[in-house]
Amino acid sequence: MKKKKPMKNVTAGKQDLRTGYIFLSFITIITMLFFAYNNSPLVERMGEDGGIFLLMGRNLAEGGTLYKDLFDHKGSVIFFLNALPQLFVKGTVGVWILEIIFMAMSLCLLYKTAYKLLKNPSAILPPLLYLIISGLLFNGGNYTEEYSNLFSIIALYIFVTWMESRETKISQNQGVILGISLAIVFFTRPNNIVFIISVIAYIGISLLKGNIKQAFNFAAMVIVGISIITGIIVIYHIQQHTLGEMIYATVLHNLDYCREGIRAKQTIPLIYNSFKKWMILINAFVGYSIIRCFIYKNRKYGVFLILASITTVISIFISGREFQYYLLLETPVMALSSILILVHGTKDLKEYLKKEWKKAVLLNLIVLGLIINFGKNPVRIKANIQSYKEACIELSSYIPIDEQKEVFGYDVPAMWYYITDITPCYKFYTMQEWMAKTNPKIKEDINAFVLKEQPKWIIAYNEAAGTNHNLMEELLKNYELIYHNESGYLYRAKA
Repeated sequence: MKKKKPMKNVTAGKQDLRTGYIFLSFITIITMLFFAYNNSPLVERMGEDGGIFLLMGRNLAEGGTLYKDLFDHKGSVIFFLNALPQLFVKGTVGVWILEIIFMAMSLCLLYKTAYKLLKNPSAILPPLLYLIISGLLFNGGNYTEEYSNLFSIIALYIFVTWMESRETKISQNQGVILGISLAIVFFTRPNNIVFIISVIAYIGISLLKGNIKQAFNFAAMVIVGISIITGIIVIYHIQQHTLGEMIYATVLHNLDYCREGIRAKQTIPLIYNSFKKWMILINAFVGYSIIRCFIYKNRKYGVFLILASITTVISIFISGREFQYYLLLETPVMALSSILILVHGTKDLKEYLKKEWKKAVLLNLIVLGLIINFGKNPVRIKANIQSYKEACIELSSYIPIDEQKEVFGYDVPAMWYYITDITPCYKFYTMQEWMAKTNPKIKEDINAFVLKEQPKWIIAYNEAAGTNHNLMEELLKNYELIYHNESGYLYRAKA
């Protein structure tokens, strides 16, 4: 006969969870004022990639057509996420609120996951560690990795729930949710799916060893989940006549992007930079957790950590770039590692944390405060961006309102358009030199557009139009320089 759990323990557990959710939600709001400074009302830096997502989100919210009006090599979901808040709130604040929601949900679900294994309030420590490391890698926020991590943590919760059921139960709903999560992340940025793939692969292979029928049912439910999201996105793009553009942006351009990045990386000398330091630090932490899993005969969690960490590192490296925010993909692996380190802690450590967990929380809050003060100081960041914003407004003031739909930009940051409330007249509107390294035809299309359409105004980030000699010749021949400042060089077509 099964023993019933004492009612007192169940009630205490629910109370711990409620208190933890409230605390983590409050801390999220405070810290995201500083960590998510690209959209935070304290700063509104917008950012390079973040500026692209904001601008394309605004264009979508105003009735534009994704990939035809404006193009970027990301999946549709990141633009939908940036469009949704801008339907209701003009500017960056709505997107910042969405970032808070995503982070708060991630932390609360991590806490619930940790509580399943630790069964005491010290479970609050792994989500706080996740918040600290994310904040250090965030680079201002509004990146695909940030949003993708919520779905990776959903997958982590399902994985731990399945493991703690002694690998006997995986519901149809859980399979569908994993499929939905996988598809959402794929149509955000395909590289980001690796943690969810690791969860699905581990569960699927384990089921296949014991119950083939259940393994096939699980696979079918995952496919159902994938099909739901894929179907919605494909139907949307068929209606918009942009299915080919979506496939190119989401998959084909990114394959070329990875190939070009790997080729370029082979010609660059090995440099021990902050990206590599963080990579080593995070993987050393995960490695320590793996060792403890095997010491404490928790082999299955150890094997999963090996699988998840290897696939994540491969995913980061095949991009061919060393952007620090790419390492956000490792934070779900690190979060599980931190939970397992506490699970496998010494008896004295467990007893101490069970009684004195508030002191550990206080230490984490002090660390957060130090990070904010010395690394994410909004006053310093705002001062750096404010002069650029003023320069953007000054430069755009030379363009008459009735001619603002005839502005073409070359290598101008997307945030220039967002600040000035101007929509560029051609879909390849920013970072053209960068994108042309991946696909040289982009530069050919740009030159053909300028020669044929002769836009009234051209703004270039560099006076020499980068390495685009054809565009420079056109500027010298048919355009005159009107004004320039730190935000760019403004040219007008000659009468």
